[in-house]
Amino acid sequence: MKVARHIIEARREAIAKLLSKVGYVPVLEICKQFNVSEATARRDLTELENLSLIHISEPTRQAEISYAVFC
Repeated sequence: MKVARHIIEARREAIAKLLSKVGYVPVLEICKQFNVSEATARRDLTELENLSLIHISEPTRQAEISYAVFC
């Protein structure tokens, strides 16, 4: 199922805001709060990191992201 771009962007913005409030969030928490799969949560986090909006904590890279930190 293809999701509209504005929905994806709104979700990513909400994830960034959540991270700015609490500092870090486990991927499974993002999945629960935004009703998305782990793969979608990881894609969102990777895109936010690519935009320099967050930092994904080491060594939890790509397939192993467990939480993310707001920059």
